[in-house]
Amino acid sequence: MTIQSNLPNILCEIANFLSKHRSLTSAHLVDFFSDDIWSRTLNPEIQDELLSINEKEFFQLIVDNDVFKQQQQVKRNVPHLTRFIKQSCHYTLPNLGVCSALEDISGNSLKSVVTSFHDPKFLISNKKNHEVEKMSEIISHVANQCDIKMVIDLGSGKGYLSSYLALNFGLIVLGIDASSSNTTLACGRNFRLYELLKKQQQKQSVSGTICVHDFNLVSGEKEKIHFCGKENISNCCPSKNIPNSSSELLINAEGFGRFVPITASIKTDTVLEDLISQAKHEIEHQLPTENPLVNIIDTDPILLCGLHTCGNLAAAELKLFSRSQQIKVLLNISCCYHLLEEEFWKNTFDKEGDKDPMDVGFPLSSVLRQKKFSLSRNARMLACQAFERISQKGEIPTKSQFYRAVLQVIIRDKCGTSRSDYRVGRLMAKCNGFVDYVRQSLKKLKLTHLQITDEEILNYLKQYEPEEDKVRAFLQLRLCLAPCIEALILLDRLMFLYEMTSVEKAHLVQLFNPLTSPRCYALVAFKNAA
Repeated sequence: MTIQSNLPNILCEIANFLSKHRSLTSAHLVDFFSDDIWSRTLNPEIQDELLSINEKEFFQLIVDNDVFKQQQQVKRNVPHLTRFIKQSCHYTLPNLGVCSALEDISGNSLKSVVTSFHDPKFLISNKKNHEVEKMSEIISHVANQCDIKMVIDLGSGKGYLSSYLALNFGLIVLGIDASSSNTTLACGRNFRLYELLKKQQQKQSVSGTICVHDFNLVSGEKEKIHFCGKENISNCCPSKNIPNSSSELLINAEGFGRFVPITASIKTDTVLEDLISQAKHEIEHQLPTENPLVNIIDTDPILLCGLHTCGNLAAAELKLFSRSQQIKVLLNISCCYHLLEEEFWKNTFDKEGDKDPMDVGFPLSSVLRQKKFSLSRNARMLACQAFERISQKGEIPTKSQFYRAVLQVIIRDKCGTSRSDYRVGRLMAKCNGFVDYVRQSLKKLKLTHLQITDEEILNYLKQYEPEEDKVRAFLQLRLCLAPCIEALILLDRLMFLYEMTSVEKAHLVQLFNPLTSPRCYALVAFKNAA
């Protein structure tokens, strides 16, 4: 049975499994003590088993899919917990058999290119460097395979991926971001690189490529520098004492001017032609060169991509792909599931009219829409957890959640309200102990009028400290469902692509190392040949 034919059944199975554990996925940790979530959500057998093992033993149960083998390493017998973990592991992308290999998309050639890819030594984080390398390789390969010259990068940010595609692979890239400040930074960064290249072009040419070196835009001194992923190249620190080698980033001289960033918001009704027209109109203000984008016509095929498109932008990208005949290939990696708008879930604190039914991001497929399936914001927040990182590390941070849960009890007792939409953010790291945390939280929430002494605050802490292990155990158990929720969201999108009559083939591929980049799965789709 093919992935496509079996996917509706898989979606229904995951949805039913998550529905069974909805009280766990939708639990708000803020209310852990004030709403007695531990007793209300977990049966006594699971409670006892969770508290009978330590943190290290718990993660021994989930680091391997063969949980019964791992069970032998745990001193105590925990059959209910083991069964739950085994079921959770089954509904994860690596175990469902729904992911394609890179070779399924492009043959063995991409695999050999990726493993031999040179290290450009970007002055950006290792995570972003890893993502840009991997994604640019598959984009360039697929573009070449499909005879595509133009790429549209949705949510392009400061232009890391877009610039790299233009400079290293000579692709015409239209970068679109909703933030005008990001567009300005991307424009400035691209222009400064262009100016730098012009100066070097007069000095040195090696087989049609230019090596960026011997000039510092800040000081004017001759220093070795490399392509910089910072907001502004003039702010980067030159990388000294780096020897000339094949790993040095060589920039295609024609690449400058091939990347054009614009500011635009992508909605359900966004028209591709309008975006291209806007870009052509703005080109004369971008770079002092003749830009190949002006020669793009409405019959030229386009590849649509997005590297960690946030919230509803991923869904909007899929819908744009479905509407436009000109877009022939889609490559999307999404993130920030908590910012998705759900069609069938209503936030208690939402106002009427806040949600535009045309801009919902989940569900997309007819399979889940017919079920009117919903997740909740707390479940989507859970899906954002870095499951592999936490599992490998063998511990989950709990202190901030514990502090916040005790704070909620204080607010309930002193304000007489149980509302849990008060948001204090990441205050704990800035505070000196629990008293300071409570004081700063109340100030941020504008609840300083509450009458409470330091002694009272410490009494609350003393009362709930014996219960902190329950917070830890609950967070660990909940974590097991994080990859199940992500699997449902991504497979819903894959099903949406399968349901499009214009799509010839669609794949879900693990493109990144999840320990480096937790949101590591890419949707890749190809339209039918015209």
